[in-house]
Amino acid sequence: MNEPRLVHDQWLSDRLGKPAYHLTGALGRSGPWVAEVSRHLAGRTLFADVKVAVDDVCGAARAGQLGFALVDTNLRFAATRSAIQVAAMPIVGFASDDMANAIGTIAEHAFVFDRFHRDPRTLPYAGAIKREWAKNFFAGRRGEWMVAASRSGAPIGFLQLLRSPSDELVIDLIAVEAACAGQSVAQAMIGFAAKNCNVTGPIVVGTQLANTRSVKLYEHLGFRLESAQYVFHHHGGST
Repeated sequence: MNEPRLVHDQWLSDRLGKPAYHLTGALGRSGPWVAEVSRHLAGRTLFADVKVAVDDVCGAARAGQLGFALVDTNLRFAATRSAIQVAAMPIVGFASDDMANAIGTIAEHAFVFDRFHRDPRTLPYAGAIKREWAKNFFAGRRGEWMVAASRSGAPIGFLQLLRSPSDELVIDLIAVEAACAGQSVAQAMIGFAAKNCNVTGPIVVGTQLANTRSVKLYEHLGFRLESAQYVFHHHGGST
């Protein structure tokens, strides 16, 4: 059960200009899948990623044996909706369709610590990936809610949200313009989402170990660490 396999991602393939895959399953298992995946990764230009729990020593070792390189460590935090305090700083509400381009521009320039920015091979595409990721909400392709913070009629931050199968409120993307950092904009958007997005479960969010500002923000807001994952990338057997 749960034998590892490579799953093709057409959207990411289009963004990177080469085949992109996610390696899923329990990597610690032995079996014919190891040779099959190795053959697929060798001798061709591609992108593949895999996420391994930090306590899965065998899985992390297998990722290294397959030629994956560690690029990131993700931290997952969770909080009850009632624990989040609303901060009334900028104007915050659900985004309108005419905000799509402005929010896409914020997403393109706001991120630094995510795995695509930290990998030199994906860095040239990182901004465009985040821009299109956010704009997918307005095209109806990703996300259930989009919250925007505005000032003088223009967005200065956004919060893209999903509903998980277990009815959690998942923070998918969150970003604030650099000039507005440290002004409680992110807290205001998270507080609005906690109050206005109808889910029964907790709010959950992932961030990077290197992103200490985000870690401190989530802990300040009442989020607590639940788990951590290593994130590995592979770029195929070609140079």
